[in-house]
Amino acid sequence: PVPEHVNPTDYFLDIVTPGLRLDASDHFSAMFKQHLEPQILRQVERGMELKGLTVEDLLLSKPGTRLGHYAVPFHMQFKQLLRRKVAITLRNPLALFGIGVMLPVVFGTFVGAMFTGFGHQALLQQVGFVFIL
Repeated sequence: PVPEHVNPTDYFLDIVTPGLRLDASDHFSAMFKQHLEPQILRQVERGMELKGLTVEDLLLSKPGTRLGHYAVPFHMQFKQLLRRKVAITLRNPLALFGIGVMLPVVFGTFVGAMFTGFGHQALLQQVGFVFIL
């Protein structure tokens, strides 16, 4: 059980991290080797005996794919990426508008204000600008 007032994630990470005070990684490793490793090795052996489809067979089994340098044509790749971008934007519209538009506008305005009148003033009046750079 996790002690009171302790973050469960931190507690369990401390248990499996070697060298810490709560380290129980040797116990977990021994239990894995005793109980799970034999089952996993048997599953791997069975999987190695089964022959699956080759890469070419897998590609040719999907409609719209082809053999070559790129398995999928450019327009299909572009369509999929556009669909992902639209989905992400619909989930969080502020990410597109806030970071993609507003951040450059605010930053550009700030930098533009720094350059206002640059070169038309005496050198000592421009020391603040040079300091900001």
